[in-house]
Amino acid sequence: MTNKKIKIIIIIIFLGFFLFNFLTISTNIYNDYKSATSEIEIKEELETLSSKELEELGIDDINNIQEETILKVKNRYLINSLIISSILSLFLTIIEPILLWIILIAIYISQKKYRKLKLSAVDFSKDKIYYRDILKEYSPSVLAYIDDFNIDFKTSLLGDLLALEQRKLITTANMGINIITRETKESLPVTLEYVLNNIKDNKLNINSFTYFNTIVKEARSLNLLEDDKNVKRHLIKEFIISLIIYITFMIAVTVLFSNIEIINTFNNTYLIFGIFGIVALLFIVLTYYPLTKFISLIILTIKLKKNNNIRTSKGEVVNWKLEGLKNFLKDFSLLDEKTKEELIVWKDYLIYSVIFKQNTKIGEKYKNIINLS
Repeated sequence: MTNKKIKIIIIIIFLGFFLFNFLTISTNIYNDYKSATSEIEIKEELETLSSKELEELGIDDINNIQEETILKVKNRYLINSLIISSILSLFLTIIEPILLWIILIAIYISQKKYRKLKLSAVDFSKDKIYYRDILKEYSPSVLAYIDDFNIDFKTSLLGDLLALEQRKLITTANMGINIITRETKESLPVTLEYVLNNIKDNKLNINSFTYFNTIVKEARSLNLLEDDKNVKRHLIKEFIISLIIYITFMIAVTVLFSNIEIINTFNNTYLIFGIFGIVALLFIVLTYYPLTKFISLIILTIKLKKNNNIRTSKGEVVNWKLEGLKNFLKDFSLLDEKTKEELIVWKDYLIYSVIFKQNTKIGEKYKNIINLS
């Protein structure tokens, strides 16, 4: 679930709770407004007003109040009541489903932290960078994974097959894959070697789990991904920061409560209200912040357990080059229209257009030569 979807869910739920509370309170207010009892209550209330207040309402004789005047007062009360009901509805919307808000905010925070860990500023930058050099030492599937940590198996495998064909080790056709030779003078990247060894009977038979682990193994061997220990250190660091913030808030509240009597002797009403406002805010933070932080860390840990791969500084450099390559291919080539037969002309650029999903024609044409389990 993306941050955008979470924001939409939060807004929808917030509006739903607010409208429900507002309609409930407003209905009761409107029923009171329509009842005859309210008119009697208004007349009784008018009798308690001073002559100046009655004059402002246009009432000369308290014993002879016009129906129009009563209606005017009723309408004024109705408007004021609806404004109050809006404020009360807002308050109830924030307070009533507080556990739901904690969970949603925790999911949002964990998503944000997860994206911050996995991706970098260049992945979201609107400023275009360009890069055109070939990254020959990496398997296409590894580059696709380092780019956004998502594996589209069919696309990545096709990229690897095209890389093997470019090295003149295989040929691919609609009917299957022909191996020219398994011998090569240059050492193949780990993933390309794995793919080559799994071509049998003119088909590529790949286990998705083993293929994914091979990609990660190559990326780690080339120092593109952090090891598991660094990821665990980061989670421990997050927990320690949360604990420090919590202890700081606890000390602040303790100091405020222990000195509240001294503050009261100043007889400064505004200061007292200000201090209590700060205490109330700190209480809310103390009550809900640790729980939100704790839940977000649990969600983050679960997500990282499924996929804990994070780029190293070298991986960030490669990712920067990949973003530049994507921009270069998109803005200065027409590779989305090219066919596999033009591999001899465009070489690695055509392979990159496939793994970046800029060229989908080749994938559709050759998907039948890949068996994925």
